[in-house]
Amino acid sequence: MLRIAFFTPGLKIGGIERVFITYAEAFIQQGYEVSYVICKDDGTFNSALPPELKVVSLGNRKLRHSIIPLYRYFKKSSIDYFITGSDIPNALSIILCKLSRSKTKVIISHHNYFNIEQHHLLSSLIIRLFYNKAHSIISVSKGITEMLLTRHVNRSKLKTIYNPINIDQLKKAAGENLDFQLPEKFLLFLGRLGEVKNLPFLIDSFHLAHLKDTDLHLVILGEGPMISLLKQKTENLSLNSRIHFLESMSNPFPVLKMASAVILPSFSEALPTVILESLAMGKTIVATPTQGALDLLEYGKFGYLSKSFVDIVEFATLIEKGVKEPFSMSMLELKAEQYDIARKTRELEALFT
Repeated sequence: MLRIAFFTPGLKIGGIERVFITYAEAFIQQGYEVSYVICKDDGTFNSALPPELKVVSLGNRKLRHSIIPLYRYFKKSSIDYFITGSDIPNALSIILCKLSRSKTKVIISHHNYFNIEQHHLLSSLIIRLFYNKAHSIISVSKGITEMLLTRHVNRSKLKTIYNPINIDQLKKAAGENLDFQLPEKFLLFLGRLGEVKNLPFLIDSFHLAHLKDTDLHLVILGEGPMISLLKQKTENLSLNSRIHFLESMSNPFPVLKMASAVILPSFSEALPTVILESLAMGKTIVATPTQGALDLLEYGKFGYLSKSFVDIVEFATLIEKGVKEPFSMSMLELKAEQYDIARKTRELEALFT
């Protein structure tokens, strides 16, 4: 029986964490021994973890203070495959595994393009210096594969595997009851409240759309450094009764199920899991033209895509259209089946060599 460990610094809500937990659950069901290694236990996913998943804490430290504990983990553990994501955790895992002389094989994954929240030079240097030392490298989209190749990543180690979703589990979770009320008609943003998400632009666009549809609300579900700024902007536009902020939830899918449309206004997205989840729920998506949205929505075949990241009038018009002229639910659900966990698990298992 293979022993697999997934690693992220914490278990806060986020795309990589959600992807790894989806894989972990699937591998447990197949009889693998699965662990989830974290530096700091500060997340919202903990209550949603399967009981069979062993969570290994490195001492409730930040990533930069977890170097020695992670080294000791590699030294003592008998894990066959250690799977991690994001450039700095990727590099640390590779270095410490080799220093410890562990027989564990490190599989790294890259989930993002460079964006305004990353230090481009540092990320590029990490990729060039360390990625080829991994056992295998997962890219979550064709676009990211091409980006990594331009930074001299070895093609023979590189495998494109789109992120998975567990459609059956997602729909079951969406059926759970909420202990609070939501507006009858609302747009949903679901994700981290960071600068790259372009949320002031979303609020401005919603303001214009709301002038034409006064019954429309906006729900922003997530946490992040921009929360105070966004709430202040909402107040300045006198939209307090129309824009609703919800903290991160271990199960956001009942909210997603009720949404009139899902909105992604980001400056940069590699492979946004929320698009996959929205497709599986048959939800119409309105997005800016990030590479991830263009890829998953096939340049507008499966969702509304703007031409600009800054044209408020254009985006407001697409929001109105997304609510009034939704895409076929059955067509979107069929598209989502391409990313079901059963298919993606087989692709990842092919790297266990």
